Amino acid sequence: NPTLIIGEDDMGPPVVVEQLKEIDVELKIIPEQQTIDGIIEKIICIASIIGINDEAEDILGSDLMSKITELRDLQNSEIIKNKRVMLILSMQGTSPIVAGAGTSGDSYIKMIGAVNVFDSFEGWKPVSDESIIKSDPEFFIIPSRDMHKNSDVNRITTNPIFRNTKAGSKNNFIFEDSMAMLGFGPRTISSALRVAKVILE
Repeated sequence: NPTLIIGEDDMGPPVVVEQLKEIDVELKIIPEQQTIDGIIEKIICIASIIGINDEAEDILGSDLMSKITELRDLQNSEIIKNKRVMLILSMQGTSPIVAGAGTSGDSYIKMIGAVNVFDSFEGWKPVSDESIIKSDPEFFIIPSRDMHKNSDVNRITTNPIFRNTKAGSKNNFIFEDSMAMLGFGPRTISSALRVAKVILE
């Protein structure tokens, strides 16, 4: 029995959003911009809605801004800029579902400052063994918890096809919490910073 519902501008399906607008519950839809600045704006927007502006400013000032400054410095590192990354969401049979352009995974890779090896297509899509070998990523980023039923991404390191890449041959598999990576809230800053540091090691 909420009195307030907060959602992002990509929430849906549309028919449910329209139904929510018709009932006696306040509905606030905030913009979703999958960048560092977008996360800051989201924090400020939500804080304003629930009336805790001062607390949000304290959190931004005491914790997040130092991480953001460090992350932006790493984004500009020539080493990071040249690192080729493949973000695997889950497995569809034997084919991995990977982040193409316009996905939250692609935005996450950009937040790290690295190169998405599959930015030539849009959306989340399965890719072939041949495409993986040809793209030859230097790092695989994988959700640490399965995001889809019957998906077993934690066993991906044993798949022979991944061993035929720079990332596989060097065991460059990075496992991160899925919502921290793809939720684009405060935890995404910490996650991107952590991964950027791993890539630089």
